[in-house]
Amino acid sequence: MEENVVIIMAFFIAAILSWGLIPRILFIAFEKKLFDIPDARKIHTGIVPRLGGVTFYPVFVLVFMMAFAGICFWHSNVKEIISTDVIAECAMLICGMTIIFLIGIGDDLVGVSNKKKFLGQIVAAMFIPLSGFWINNWYGLFGVNELPVWVGMPFTVFVTVLITNAINLIDGLDGLASGLCAIAFVGVGGVFFLDGVWLYALICAIMLGNVLVFFVYNVFGSTLRRTKIFMGDTGSLMLGYVLSFILIRYVFCEHTIQAGDEGKFMIALSLIFVPIFDVLRVMIVRVRKGVSPFLPDKNHLHHKFLAVRFTNAQTLCSIIAIDLLHIVMTLVLVWADVDINVVFVANVLMWITFNQILSRVRAHRKSQNKEREVFIR
Repeated sequence: MEENVVIIMAFFIAAILSWGLIPRILFIAFEKKLFDIPDARKIHTGIVPRLGGVTFYPVFVLVFMMAFAGICFWHSNVKEIISTDVIAECAMLICGMTIIFLIGIGDDLVGVSNKKKFLGQIVAAMFIPLSGFWINNWYGLFGVNELPVWVGMPFTVFVTVLITNAINLIDGLDGLASGLCAIAFVGVGGVFFLDGVWLYALICAIMLGNVLVFFVYNVFGSTLRRTKIFMGDTGSLMLGYVLSFILIRYVFCEHTIQAGDEGKFMIALSLIFVPIFDVLRVMIVRVRKGVSPFLPDKNHLHHKFLAVRFTNAQTLCSIIAIDLLHIVMTLVLVWADVDINVVFVANVLMWITFNQILSRVRAHRKSQNKEREVFIR
């Protein structure tokens, strides 16, 4: 019972601290002229500070340590509810978060080369398998079950870097990255809460309190009143890294596979399906065009929606609806005991269908605009 109270209190304390810190960050950003300047690739207008994600790391560390200390005071024997392995895992998480925070804030303030960012992300990602867990089982996806250590650990580093960058790259529309991450934290945090794994539920609750407050400032803030803020690389990289940690810990197979465990992998994937497959699709398109997969462009999912004349709000709601649809469909199929490969194919087909519809509408809009230009001439 005490653990549940701690989780709820941690959520509200994180939200309150973020609510108090963001106005101070806005003030400093305007004083020091730390803005995200609009250009041809970006969709916003006006000057907007880009340091909203700076709150994520200090608020998380402060609230997490306070909550951990509180539970230690309440329980005379902490080992009854927290194992030493879990403490080591959380310590490694904070080490990795520290590296990501330094990379992100350096990039937001003075700029960091892609090679240095990528190298730093790999180092931070290595803390996850070194903490004692990794992706060691695919639960039958593509016929793959248990993974050996020499495969699972490097694969975990790759997945961590992929998720981290996926959240970073999809952060191109107000509320998009924070909204998708909030849904993921609610989903996996709820599972940990119901399973009684309270320390991981606590991590999700703290991050959720952080993200929701930022979402309010990011979506409903005004450039005229100087209340609008972007999370920057500091925030998007931090969200992606913590989300990677939580999801990989969720799919980690500790002992024998229990009934129903086969769906864990697909449930975790469904929570980040939209950002992961959007990034993969964009990179494949760039490679097919003969350009570097790391070059920025306007081919992400939110760009497609905007190209067919959706407003920012309509685009945000549409992508979140697609994300929720993937999650709900996956849950229904998993509960119906459908084979994991069928669930995966169903998600991919749904994703392809949405993208094909958008691409056709986008092409139709372009042809209409060309015809209109010819008629005017």
